[in-house]
This record gives sequence, C-alpha cells and structure tokens, in this order.
Amino acid sequence: MLRLAEALGYESIDIDLTCCDTIDADLLQQCDLILIDAVYLTEAMQQYLVEWIRLHTFAPIVVMGKRSYRRDVSSVLAKGADGIVWLDDPIEVNIAHCRAILRRAGAS
Repeated sequence: MLRLAEALGYESIDIDLTCCDTIDADLLQQCDLILIDAVYLTEAMQQYLVEWIRLHTFAPIVVMGKRSYRRDVSSVLAKGADGIVWLDDPIEVNIAHCRAILRRAGAS
C-alpha cells in the first residue's frame, strides 16, 4: 500500500480503520485518495468501513485486495467505493487504475 501511495506521489497516513469511532473525521476530509487494505477484512467490515468513510468525505475510495481472497466486490462498490485494485496485479496496473479514479474525481 505504501509503495502504491508513493508511486502516485501522495503522502501516506496509516490509520486503523477498525476503530472508526477514534478517527478524526476532519482528517478524512483532507485526503485526496483513500486506500483500504481489505485483504483480511470480512465483506461486512469492508462494507461498513466504506460506508462510514463515505459519510465523512467525498475523496475517492479504493479497496485493495488479493484475487485469492476475492469476495463479492460489488457490495463495496454499492456502499461507495470508487474502485478495487488487486495487490497481486502488477503495480503499474494499480497505479494506472488509481490515477484514472483520481482524474475522474478531479483530484489530479
């Protein structure tokens, strides 16, 4: 995740999103892009996080996962995620995908 953020030219802030009630919503509003490492999160937790984040910011949300852990990805998209990248894909593909999402959001 850090490698992807750095390749996009963004500073990375590591937040434990499993403790949503301790996160300052103002911090989320300052983000240009939110990457969620969802490899070990249940589908319900992914949905909850995306929905909670979407309540506090319009910044693009990209959920990152592994194809071997593939779940029903349409559920996080329905809750407000803007895209999904697979960590086992080449990083160049993930960078291009994130840049496209940022371009559509008008952030880059």
